[in-house]
Amino acid sequence: MDKYEPADIQNLLNKASYLDPRFCDVYLSDDARKLVKQMIIEEGGLLLSRLNSSESVSEECAPSNPPPSKKRKLGAWLEKARRSAQDDDQRESSSLTSLQHVQREIEHYEKLPCADATSHPLEWWKVHCKQFPALSLLAKQYLCVRASSSSSERVFSTSGHIISKRKSCL
Repeated sequence: MDKYEPADIQNLLNKASYLDPRFCDVYLSDDARKLVKQMIIEEGGLLLSRLNSSESVSEECAPSNPPPSKKRKLGAWLEKARRSAQDDDQRESSSLTSLQHVQREIEHYEKLPCADATSHPLEWWKVHCKQFPALSLLAKQYLCVRASSSSSERVFSTSGHIISKRKSCL
């Protein structure tokens, strides 16, 4: 039995739980996990098909790196080799349909260990957005929703103190 009655709300919470790297779908039943995976594959496929080029995803994820030093180091050579391997993977994945691409991202995501419970999930996705471009966009969409309404309640409480019958009588 689901905790929340409307299916839309339950699906939203299940997707957010699945995309939170701290939980790694631990709190989902097998049936819910299958349903969430299918919904994420469909949404991610639509999202990828809407994106005209991979540049819009890579620009958003691009970390600000300092300019490389003039002296070639072993680290620079290893980085070049890693980029070459990633380029090969990207060329291979460009022949896949958007649904297959998202499904492949999900398979890789599920193989990773869960993130530390104290880590921030959006920062985790920022670090891994090159590895999971479609999932990172969906994670930003679902994980940006505040879990608490206390800040909005605080604003209404403060406005109630400012705009009161007694103060408006002045």
